[in-house]
Amino acid sequence: MKQKVTNQTRRKVLIGGATVASTPLWLNVANAQADTIKIGFPVPLTGPFSAEAQDQVKAAELAIKEFNDAGGFNGRKAELLVRDDKLNPGEAATRTLELIEKDKVNYVVGSLSAATQLSINAVCKERKILFNSISQSDAINEIKDWSIYTFHEALNPHMTAGALARYAIPRFGKKIVFLTADYAYGHRHSQQLRTQSFYQSVELRSEPVHPQSYEGLMPRGRYIYSSLLFH
Repeated sequence: MKQKVTNQTRRKVLIGGATVASTPLWLNVANAQADTIKIGFPVPLTGPFSAEAQDQVKAAELAIKEFNDAGGFNGRKAELLVRDDKLNPGEAATRTLELIEKDKVNYVVGSLSAATQLSINAVCKERKILFNSISQSDAINEIKDWSIYTFHEALNPHMTAGALARYAIPRFGKKIVFLTADYAYGHRHSQQLRTQSFYQSVELRSEPVHPQSYEGLMPRGRYIYSSLLFH
């Protein structure tokens, strides 16, 4: 009697497994393997960073084309979904949420500003979606903004300014003026330049702060980064 019960149980398990394997759930899993990989790409297509953002889009489109031409990932092709964050943190958060909830992106890449990348990161963390920032920023590397969904592939102001100072100061002189762009990147950049100046015994003549778009320094109000002037 015990043997019959065991055999019946085994038959039920096998039949149950066969039934599960034939349900739409397994079909959905199989179909998911053939779905397009959707990549959200919020960048500031309008505003002072628009020229740089257009370059980012062109580079991303080229990468997508090369990926797809090579066969994709296990036959899955990629699609780039570009959105304009208008260099505004609130707009960036809205567009990111739209990409996740409406467009069902698999992950998000992009941003060109420290402020917008942090708002994009906050939305992605909450929705448990991977975010790969390509903006130069120190802030996103700080523990309060980090999560298991947060990645950052770009340089940051600390690294950039350190490399610039170690190369330029020994070659061009130690009487320097900093031109500091009045936003997060500019101030972080100048902070590291001051640190390098201390270690290299630099004479800091002046440190004027200027807006991002400055007619007196760049024609037609083009964007200007923090810079060094050597005397």
